[in-house]
Amino acid sequence: MTTQINKGDLFLGLPTTKLKAVLNAFEKGKRHPAAIGQTSKIQMTPGLVAAMVGESRERGLIEMRMPRGAENGPAAWIRPALTDAGEAVASASARKRSSKQAAAVVLDDILRNAQCLLKDKKAPMEVEQIWVFGSFVDPDKPDVGDLDVAITERRKDGFREMSVPDMARHIDRHYPGIVPDSVDIIDADDHFLRRMVYGTRKHPLVSPCSFHVMQGLHRPCALVFDRQRGGIIPPQHYSHHPDSKGRSDKTRNRLVMPNLSEATESFSLTHAEILSRRFLHGGHGGDDLITDTTDLDGRHRFAVSLDSEDGTTSVTVQVTRKVSLEAGTWHYDCEVSLASTLENAAAITSRQEDRLTMIVGTIYAADILRLADRRDKLAVFPTITANMTVAGGLAVKRSLYRQLREAAELRPESDETIGMAERHSYGVELQFNRNRVRSVAPPSSFSERDWRKMEDVLPFDRDEYRRWMREHHPDYCDDTEWRPMPTAIRAPRF
Repeated sequence: MTTQINKGDLFLGLPTTKLKAVLNAFEKGKRHPAAIGQTSKIQMTPGLVAAMVGESRERGLIEMRMPRGAENGPAAWIRPALTDAGEAVASASARKRSSKQAAAVVLDDILRNAQCLLKDKKAPMEVEQIWVFGSFVDPDKPDVGDLDVAITERRKDGFREMSVPDMARHIDRHYPGIVPDSVDIIDADDHFLRRMVYGTRKHPLVSPCSFHVMQGLHRPCALVFDRQRGGIIPPQHYSHHPDSKGRSDKTRNRLVMPNLSEATESFSLTHAEILSRRFLHGGHGGDDLITDTTDLDGRHRFAVSLDSEDGTTSVTVQVTRKVSLEAGTWHYDCEVSLASTLENAAAITSRQEDRLTMIVGTIYAADILRLADRRDKLAVFPTITANMTVAGGLAVKRSLYRQLREAAELRPESDETIGMAERHSYGVELQFNRNRVRSVAPPSSFSERDWRKMEDVLPFDRDEYRRWMREHHPDYCDDTEWRPMPTAIRAPRF
């Protein structure tokens, strides 16, 4: 029943398993790109995490909605959450599909463990029934993504009246170490049964499911273990569980893996809402972004309201963005300016400066990374020129310059912290007040050695690039020894 991530599936040029990790962290309550990026399984720059969250929002993997079960609550309860498509990615398996024979071997181990538990007189719990369902019992499926198992259990006679503390002590005395100290004693019996049946390290092919969920699916299943008949029995197949009266209204539709390989119909700038107080903290505390007025839509224009350390004063900074996707060069501009009446540059404190540079630098980087991915998906090869302008005498010019270099760092995936997919690392120029601060050379400046080095990295070959360049730049010369470069895509110097 689990959705599948196939080998070679990419999101923003990286394995889709990276997106899965980001969405899992998001679902567990981490919202800030910096916090998500620092987790051991992710290790990404804040800009890349923001790009993944922003792109997920555009593709319908994340939405703002009321919590399930509280749909009629006040508007203040609205929170970011994964959609069904987002949950399909977050819960997807990246394992290769396995044969049914391999799954049967894993099931045999589970059945033997349940049988041993049935005969163990010291065991306080026993398995009542074991059901299997999903692709394992579907004759039309040649293999399985996982082994869907549903178990019912009960306390053995003589243990039914035992108190929770006594049960925990009994398990610890007779099965030391089977239940970790971190498990609450109220869950000791359930944890004991799961580890005794599935093993201290559950096989990755096994996907445990609630019996009631399995019953509510009203789908084909097989009973393979029944305590009342001695334990292990020959599989008894049913078109649905005998007690199922139909698909439960509470049973959600089967998750379907969304198509993430194609470009969206049009490009939308990263919505600044992903760094707003409501998105990150549920609307409580700290500065905020203004993204929902007539003039401030969160995409082309948004404002940042920055409180001082003592909370007595506030500075409002406006950010305007635009993008032009011309055939030969993609131009991106981000302008930062004071929207308040303050004229004194020193009025911006260090705290406000840090907050502003984090927001602007992260959004800037997210836009660039998403543009690079769109270029890849459309199989076009323009140079991306991304400029940030700080208007007037804004005090944070130097800080923004510094943050820009850090947030938009084009680190390849071979580095410890991922900043940009290696397949996207070409033809990008970052500018600050129209002055280049960092760039990655376009293929038009590659030597023969460069092409040989990059042929297994880039998502296109030299002939494909040559054809595109001749179509969009008639003066393009493919001489590897010397060639005049078109002004718009002249190779930057390092």
